[in-house]
Amino acid sequence: MRTSQKMVLDRAQNALVMLGGISTKAIVTLVFCIGFGIAGIYFATTINSDTPLSGSGSVALIVGVTFTLILGVGLMALIFFSSRNGFDEPPDASTNM
Repeated sequence: MRTSQKMVLDRAQNALVMLGGISTKAIVTLVFCIGFGIAGIYFATTINSDTPLSGSGSVALIVGVTFTLILGVGLMALIFFSSRNGFDEPPDASTNM
């Protein structure tokens, strides 16, 4: 294996080790946010609303909010860990020759 591939694998393994303690906190936070989103949708569509959503409309809205939160949190985590591990640094042309 070339040294550049070895460096990438080492960085990936270090990132996975860093995720060990953070993943539980991230999952709890995500579940908390999803719960608040579901509660907000319920109260917004049932209390003092002129045109309440149907049952299938509420389910579609809840599923949409849930997947949007999961996608947003996942992409932000990828950006954060990519930047922190140096994957976003510009290539150094002098070492590649």
